[in-house]
Amino acid sequence: MIKGNAKRPKTFSVDPILIYPSAQNSDYYKSGFDKGHLCPAADMKFSQTAMDETFYLSNVSPQRADLNRKKWEKLESLVRSWLSSIDSDLFIFTGTLFDKSNTTIGDDKIAVPYAFYKIIYDYKASPQKMIAFILPNKECNKRLTKYVVPVDSIQKLTNIDFFPKVDLPLQTKLEAHSDTMQWNW
Repeated sequence: MIKGNAKRPKTFSVDPILIYPSAQNSDYYKSGFDKGHLCPAADMKFSQTAMDETFYLSNVSPQRADLNRKKWEKLESLVRSWLSSIDSDLFIFTGTLFDKSNTTIGDDKIAVPYAFYKIIYDYKASPQKMIAFILPNKECNKRLTKYVVPVDSIQKLTNIDFFPKVDLPLQTKLEAHSDTMQWNW
């Protein structure tokens, strides 16, 4: 899906299928936060519709500019380079982590996450491999490898079983640690 000619929209818009109130562009105005994509626009070049949908406000979360424009962008580019270097697909999960601070922005009180995570699973590799990252919602000055965590740690924080259909012994092995040596850095 990373190959194609779809063009980035110029503005973000409210997701038309949402039935509940949503974030508005005005919520981000002078908030000090970027509209950080969860599904990156550059990952949806295959279709103009898919590209346009990455600019729905339902696909963004308040992200510090120092993270969004630097280390998070670098991680997104790295994942695309991994995908370009294999003749396969990857499962990619991206999400937000919240704590009890309840920090919000805008009139619609958009929750500000304390961190973002990304999990990558190469299910066609031999052997199969998984890697996960947690980046705090601030400037991250360390190398990306310093933000690598076991998938298990994200599952505990989110209470989500990301890979329920993966054979349990393999799932247990892959989720217990992220081996940076298996990935092409």
